[in-house]
Amino acid sequence: MQRDPGTSIWADCEESFPWKLDKRSPSNYLEEARRNREHGVVSIYLILEPDGTVHDPQVVHSVSPSLDRAALDAVSRCRFTPTSCVGATGKSYTFVDVTYMVVF
Repeated sequence: MQRDPGTSIWADCEESFPWKLDKRSPSNYLEEARRNREHGVVSIYLILEPDGTVHDPQVVHSVSPSLDRAALDAVSRCRFTPTSCVGATGKSYTFVDVTYMVVF
């Protein structure tokens, strides 16, 4: 089986390091969503590229269309230290939850 030379076989890695959030981007709690008291947790599945950028985020648990869009936008702007195996970085996959709460 041929594989991309830039990838690692993570199952064989004895010294791996998980991804780490380097740059958090605040989510915009839209005034209309706040006024409508929309709240909950938007769960997003995403691919972390070797350069720490987010690729192809997808909502897997929705709250509302407006909060889903705001969460996707915020997660897309985040930057991560990618997963590595003995110093070699590679793609990884994860879930991120963005929580919206209405405070009275």
